[in-house]
Amino acid sequence: MRDTTAFVLGDGQAGGRLALFRIPFDTLEAGLYRLVLFATESSATDSTVAEFRVFWKDMPLSLREPDFAVSVMRYILTEDDISDLNRGSDAEQLDKLSAWWRAKDPTPGASATS
Repeated sequence: MRDTTAFVLGDGQAGGRLALFRIPFDTLEAGLYRLVLFATESSATDSTVAEFRVFWKDMPLSLREPDFAVSVMRYILTEDDISDLNRGSDAEQLDKLSAWWRAKDPTPGASATS
């Protein structure tokens, strides 16, 4: 069964409408998300925005701290790799690390769950 959380908009009182949304959080990568909802009825339009963060419980240190990941990879990286992977924000560094490992994948396109 998927890990889902329901978002309920509206209270159904005073003739209002009630909407229930289920979001399968187990399919989302860890990070910050913005949910934007628009509702239109006749000529009236309304919207709401909700921001939420998906966490990976017990995320390995190497995925939380790019500097740590690069330090333990120093035996398999070139000096140019180390220099490149250490530049940019944490998010940019993590993207570079993911790209580096994807490039080394001997079975690209294979499902991680197979």
